[in-house]
Amino acid sequence: MPTRVVDCAIIGGGPAGLVAAVYLGRFRRSVCLLDAGGSRAALIPTSHNLPGFPDGIGGVDFLASLRT
Repeated sequence: MPTRVVDCAIIGGGPAGLVAAVYLGRFRRSVCLLDAGGSRAALIPTSHNLPGFPDGIGGVDFLASLRT
């Protein structure tokens, strides 16, 4: 198995982990994000007060947006 050196390893692909990965990428850091796919954020029917989503957004759609 090949070995890859990264600047940062992030454990968890919930909102915090995904936002951290985006910001690290913007600062030209290499990132490895490890996620089992069971974020509790997916269970939230509608989240409010999130920048870019004035009418709120469901957890599954929010996570998909962050992954994109």
